Amino acid sequence: MKLDNFIRETAENFRFDVKDGWGNENSMIMQGLGILGRNRDNENARRVLGNLITQIPYDKKYVGIAAFYEMENGEAEVLDRIKILMSGLKENLDKEEDEMALVFYTKYETRIGGKEHYQDVMNRYRLADARAEKNNAYFMTAVIEGLDSIDQAVYEYYDGLKRLFKSSLVKVLEEEEMDINDKALAAYAILKACRLKVILAEKYEKIGMTWCEEVMAELNSKELNRGAAVMLVAEKFLH
Repeated sequence: MKLDNFIRETAENFRFDVKDGWGNENSMIMQGLGILGRNRDNENARRVLGNLITQIPYDKKYVGIAAFYEMENGEAEVLDRIKILMSGLKENLDKEEDEMALVFYTKYETRIGGKEHYQDVMNRYRLADARAEKNNAYFMTAVIEGLDSIDQAVYEYYDGLKRLFKSSLVKVLEEEEMDINDKALAAYAILKACRLKVILAEKYEKIGMTWCEEVMAELNSKELNRGAAVMLVAEKFLH
């Protein structure tokens, strides 16, 4: 698979008219492009992400997490977008049940908010973990993104998220069956956790790569969440 071809195909098939959400398919596509741009210094991924963002209204939540990658690239104009989204999130935090909103919240506190609300972030991750109806693979992905976003020097909260990740991993590994999209998210989260040394690569990388290869074999499936696939492809290229 040629990475640039995959990026081009993803951009060409991007649909703007989707139901908004912090972690919907579009959000994951844009996060994957951000990861490629940051960790592989891929100019094509950065360009595609930047072009997409300029076409999306400021109130769309699915841009929120990816906007921080643009901020890292020196695109100062995304700061207003981020602040508008954070203002809206604060008004609805108690009603928000999408765990990816917590990734945005964590990034905001680390980069802009002065880390003043890390305790609130941690409390809300714990509340999300306690929800019986949560999707374990999706939640585990939100936790590893939180770990990648939080300041590790504030060890109490970093360690708290690390513990949440490990408990989520146990639940995922105990599942008898996972559909292709949960498998893509689980593979992504496990491989990223190995790379970030949150878990032992010697113990878990094999299952992550096995699931990754299973997803890669279904890359053209209409059932596959393209966003989850883009994030997984981005992480795979780092291993």
